[in-house]
Amino acid sequence: MAVPERQDRVNDLLLSLGLPEADIVAWDIDHEGHVPTWWRAVKIASSNNTTHALILEDDAEPCHDFLTAARDIVGRYPDRIISFFATSKTPLPITNSLTLAPHHGFSDVAVVYPTQWLKSLHQDFEISKQQLANSKWQAGYGADELRMRLRPQQKTWRTYPSLVQHGCPTSSTLGHKFAYSVARPCLDKNSTALALDWSQL
Repeated sequence: MAVPERQDRVNDLLLSLGLPEADIVAWDIDHEGHVPTWWRAVKIASSNNTTHALILEDDAEPCHDFLTAARDIVGRYPDRIISFFATSKTPLPITNSLTLAPHHGFSDVAVVYPTQWLKSLHQDFEISKQQLANSKWQAGYGADELRMRLRPQQKTWRTYPSLVQHGCPTSSTLGHKFAYSVARPCLDKNSTALALDWSQL
């Protein structure tokens, strides 16, 4: 999901992932905000009978071999909602061991969802749309906050270390200035995640 002002970043992101642009970018051309663009991204990512939808923001900076590592993790934990990005405010393990940390907060930078779960969430959204429109959430800080509003008990998981860095935490196109929205620790674009063994978690 992306805004036109970040076309160059999107091109670099697609190139780093080895992906073509056609039909996989949900553009926010009219600056409608996170949520409408997020739903478009969901529709694109969950097409063609896919089992999971991976949604990346336009300022995501994934590590080397990110997609291969993501497929490995999802293959091991197919029923989980997994964020590949953990901020400095995410509760993390005391040791620096590899883990999936349970988390009740939200994150939009890089998240993979089971497609069937997203379809169920969309049904809940349609039912609750008017109620949400009358709440402060309508101004929203992030699309994944929708999940927290509709499914407050839903546990998500975050990779530790992060496999994706937040490239523009202090230059949001929406005016947000969240300096803490960086991943720690994080594998950078020159580091591979393939050496990490997620099978023992």
